[in-house]
Order: sequence, then structure tokens, then C-alpha cells
Amino acid sequence: FLRKICHMYGLGAYLADLAKKSHRYVTPEQKNGRLEYTLVRCRVAFGNPLMIDGTLVEPGAMHSFVGCQDPTSVLVGQTQKYQITGHDCFFVKGKEDQFQRGVSVYNSEYIMFHPWQILPVYLVRYVIG
Repeated sequence: FLRKICHMYGLGAYLADLAKKSHRYVTPEQKNGRLEYTLVRCRVAFGNPLMIDGTLVEPGAMHSFVGCQDPTSVLVGQTQKYQITGHDCFFVKGKEDQFQRGVSVYNSEYIMFHPWQILPVYLVRYVIG
């Protein structure tokens, strides 16, 4: 039921703490004359996340990351330093008023690189209106 597939910050599972962020990536199904949406609510083991609060130097700069690699060379304005001992996931801080399409996100998101960090708990089906 995913509509858009993108990996702006690498090849991982993208999660959000706001349902409105996740809702933008869901394709509704027609049921009984109404559009029904489905989201999965999960528990997540973040471990040691790296907060990304900078912007990408260009769209696609982290597109091919296959793990929680050091993103320092592809970010502008990054404040948290990458620890040599590593990180388990990315927390990308939403820019809201300073959002720039293609190089930042409006709402915050989390990128997990290991499937065992995510435990699906609830399947939520909903209609709007």
C-alpha cells in the first residue's frame, strides 16, 4: 500500500512520529465507495541515532547510503558530529519554515537500517471525512 518510494537519506526503512507525514506516502483503496487508508504503527529500537539537522549539499547526495554511514561530507550546517563508534539510525530533523525541497524535510523522520530495529504492532485502517 505504499505509493511513493524514495530514499533521500539512504536505503533504509523510513518512519515518522507524525501520522500526517506517513499519510502522504499511503495509497488509499476503494472500499464500499470510500477511500480507506492503512498505516502500520510500530515500536522502534533507536539505539544510538545520529541527528541530521543540516541540509544536503545537493538532491540525492545520500541516496545510495546503505547503512548509517558518516554523512558529514554531504551536509551543510550539520551540528551533531558523527561518532567513530557509529550510529544505529538517522533522525532527520524537520525544517518546517526553512524547508527546501530535495535537500531537507518539512516534518522529522527516522531512517532505520536494520529490520530487527522495527516491531510492527498495529495495522491502522482509516477513512477521512
